Amino acid sequence: MRVFDWRIAEASDLDDAFAAEILRWQHALGWDASAAWAQVDAACRAGTLPGFVAMDAAERIAGWTFFVRHGQTLQIGALMAADAGVTGLLLDAVLTSSLAEDAASVIFFGFSTAPGLEALLASRGFDVERYLYLERSTSGLGAGPAAASWREGHREAVTDLLASSYDDSRARAFAREGGIEGWREYLSQILTGIGCGTFLPEGCQLIEAGDGRLDAAVLTTRIGDDTVHLPQVAVARHARGQGLAARLVMAALNTARDAGLSRATLLVGERNAAARHVYDKLGFVETAAFVSATRD
Repeated sequence: MRVFDWRIAEASDLDDAFAAEILRWQHALGWDASAAWAQVDAACRAGTLPGFVAMDAAERIAGWTFFVRHGQTLQIGALMAADAGVTGLLLDAVLTSSLAEDAASVIFFGFSTAPGLEALLASRGFDVERYLYLERSTSGLGAGPAAASWREGHREAVTDLLASSYDDSRARAFAREGGIEGWREYLSQILTGIGCGTFLPEGCQLIEAGDGRLDAAVLTTRIGDDTVHLPQVAVARHARGQGLAARLVMAALNTARDAGLSRATLLVGERNAAARHVYDKLGFVETAAFVSATRD
């Protein structure tokens, strides 16, 4: 088995790998990620995105990964492998790369079924948590009270809400380097990027506190022809226990249904018992899982 820089791999081999990944996301998540993977492909070909390929004795790709550096944080964007041995080889290749040498922290967050990934991350000093991918139909819910819809003036208030709603350990899965700037960058990615789907402003639901702040917010994106995704459901600490999360999720799903979207999905940390209880009561069911891991 040899591991080498994926930027010198045969383009046809990587084409097959990316095509398989697009199909896997569509089949398992109902997520049309073709545009996002096209960006990865283009960056790889341009030589601007570092990564590694593992090639077996028959010169077939047995695994691959890519990673980027954001300030002092190294982020592993994806990792696929045929077996646990390949998973370990790719992890070690990233962790001993030049970009990792002076990184203050390393983060992995992705939809990966690489064998042994969670155990191998833990053995290398990562704090690992599964994020459950939940889904349900957008129909069959009560109308729920109305809430405010998205407007551009909400951007800073949503940033503040997210920053104050997450503790440091959970924040790292989203705001890589923490702090208000980290959350500002993360929100900008939701609003203008495609990594979480295409922003759907008309589906967002917010509860205003009356002083320029927000008590709660649900953000929505579109990830397929019939699927709305809820990348963030946040409730201010002082407003918890009032059913605001359930109220806004119901309103978001009803809005999506009226727009012709029949399925809704979201992610929730496996350790987040309170949020999981809310989603369970709303009828969401687990269909897949992402892996979140951080190491300082």
